[in-house]
Amino acid sequence: MASTPELISSTWVSQTINPINQQRSSSQTSYLNEAIKNTSIVVYTRNLATKILFNGNNTATGVSVQTAGCPTEVILSAGVFQSPQLLMLSGIGPRETLENLHIPILADLSGVGQNLWDHIYYRASFRVNVDTASRLSNDRIYAAEAAENYTSTQTGPLTAVGAFIGFEKLAASYRGNLSESAKGRLDAAFPADWPEVEYLIENSFDGYSTNYMAIDPNDGYQYATISAALVAPLSRGNVTISSFDPTHLPIINPKWLTDPADIELAILAFKRVREIWEYMNGTTIGDEYFPGTTELWHAARTCKMGKAAGDDRMAVADGKARVFGVRGLRVPLLPPGHPQATAYALAEKIADDILSGD
Repeated sequence: MASTPELISSTWVSQTINPINQQRSSSQTSYLNEAIKNTSIVVYTRNLATKILFNGNNTATGVSVQTAGCPTEVILSAGVFQSPQLLMLSGIGPRETLENLHIPILADLSGVGQNLWDHIYYRASFRVNVDTASRLSNDRIYAAEAAENYTSTQTGPLTAVGAFIGFEKLAASYRGNLSESAKGRLDAAFPADWPEVEYLIENSFDGYSTNYMAIDPNDGYQYATISAALVAPLSRGNVTISSFDPTHLPIINPKWLTDPADIELAILAFKRVREIWEYMNGTTIGDEYFPGTTELWHAARTCKMGKAAGDDRMAVADGKARVFGVRGLRVPLLPPGHPQATAYALAEKIADDILSGD
């Protein structure tokens, strides 16, 4: 979560930025491009995977697209929504779903597409008396100078980290207002050092997170936002399919705030945000400008990892990402939280397992 050994902590947002050109570094620029140059890996772009191919021993041998095939293993990394879709199209998933669509069953795994987590966050924006990213919308000369500094010397406001984040178990003065049922269920579901709320302090008007530059009120004022995200949600959604046609999008039911404990926690977290703003009354201008909510784009866990299929009926893959019931197929876990660093670490661990033949 934060860049410390403790989960309950705070930090500037960690970003994967190339220090030379100040451009964002991705898994493609950091890993894939190098692998393409130095290994036999081939990337098929603009191809739609329709299903995973298996031989008579239920061993994954390739993917049905155009010409793609794999002599050793198939690694399914199609994201939180498309990974379960492709598994089900391939005959791996809940028996009832597959039988209703007349898809031959290779592995009856009821957890495929279940256990969907996401982090919803709640925010309040104020006008402030300091420069924020709003100035890039309000002041064309300033925006032009910022663009020139970025492109010529890789300096200036466009190289700035966008937010400061902090994680906490809801403060005792607030947590005491949770019902006994909510406290008990949260304590039972998560370790004692697992935070319940993440706070994001952002130098911008975030609105409903559609387009940060376009949604700024652009009225001459500077705006800032403080948000609270639930990082210990108890609500669980799901992903399923309604067709054996891979071009039909999966059906996604996020089921946000369907657990009463999440509702209680969300209300208290938003009150906490407003309390934080009260400590900044020398910085704010006027009353609260915008309260709102949106998702944090951290949807995860629709292909749950577990110790063994028999011990956890929702488990889809083991700790090495190997899918239960078939061979030669791995599907990585996407963990909750800000997932990039954890996803990279998990990918390196699974890659090491593959290279070691495990």
